Amino acid sequence: MGKGRNKNKEKESYTGCTRKGRVREESDSEESISSHITFDDDMGSVLGDVTEDIDSPDFLNVLAEHIENASHKKHFLEFSSISIRLAALRHLQIVLCSQCIPDLVSKWKLTLIDIIVKNLKRGDEEVAISALLLALVSLQIGEDISPEMEDPLAILRTIITDQSKSEQVRSLCALSIAISCHIASINEESISACIKVLRSAWASTKLNAQETKLFTSSLAGWTLLLQDADVVVQNIAFNEFSKLTSFLEADQLDIRIATGEALAFLYEIGSINRPGFRLSNHQQIVELLSSLCSDSSKGKTKKNKRVQRFTFRQIYSTIVDRNTPSMTIKFNRESLVLDSCYSKLLYDVFCEMAAHDAASKHRNRIRGKQRDKRNVVI
Repeated sequence: MGKGRNKNKEKESYTGCTRKGRVREESDSEESISSHITFDDDMGSVLGDVTEDIDSPDFLNVLAEHIENASHKKHFLEFSSISIRLAALRHLQIVLCSQCIPDLVSKWKLTLIDIIVKNLKRGDEEVAISALLLALVSLQIGEDISPEMEDPLAILRTIITDQSKSEQVRSLCALSIAISCHIASINEESISACIKVLRSAWASTKLNAQETKLFTSSLAGWTLLLQDADVVVQNIAFNEFSKLTSFLEADQLDIRIATGEALAFLYEIGSINRPGFRLSNHQQIVELLSSLCSDSSKGKTKKNKRVQRFTFRQIYSTIVDRNTPSMTIKFNRESLVLDSCYSKLLYDVFCEMAAHDAASKHRNRIRGKQRDKRNVVI
């Protein structure tokens, strides 16, 4: 829209990855919903040769071969070419998820974007893999890839609005837009277009909807990109509170929680330059949050009620008491402190992507091979 990136809140330019990804472990116990979480990283034991020395000729040759196979340049048998292309795409995802190789990705960025664009126009499986691959490429090299992002982002926006596509594919595309646009795009018109299409996706959801993935992914992406939007776009978002608030009464827990977290995030943005920021329907929001904090409906499972009460107490504290609970994530000897709605939202979006990536699925396949009918190896 030509207004320039939001200057109300400082945001450092993202220039590439700095460490390997982590995989979250969750427990159903009360302690699993805590402000102190520890992670175990077993990725290396699963990926095997993928984690070898990135400067070795073997690694570089294998990477180049998979990029060539994913380009679909030298295979003529249709069935064979599809299998080879999909295998290459999955391998590229595993590499980009497990290795920090911004220099190599920069070297291949035009080819990688071309691969992504072509596969986004193919079947659902290629679309799903390519959408997450775009997010991983963005994480590797950041804003240096911004000029090349416009074509894949435009295709992703089209897919999200295509109701003939599965909800799973559309939700993955929403997730990819959120990460790719937030990390790598500096085009204000593109950011505004992404915000608009994500808003359309979550706003069209019905309160009694049983499927939640598209709603939660698109709403998380919409709120995350508002961090990059200009004041005009943010003011338009503030007019969505009435529509957004209605989803606090949705049937599905995931929708209610995603809505509450989005409201807390919007309050955080609104309070940056407006001390004492409140909305016209503030009292309605407070009453709904208070009800959700103490909900004891018989139709809900104990776990759902426990998760809902804990989550909405935190959201209530953020919106009403203006006290955002802090969360510490431990990575062995290092710690990551999430002390704002923005940092928690960004972290949650990355975790959601990690739950869908090829490395995670590869790990699950390896574990599956270790199981038989009498013994399950964890």
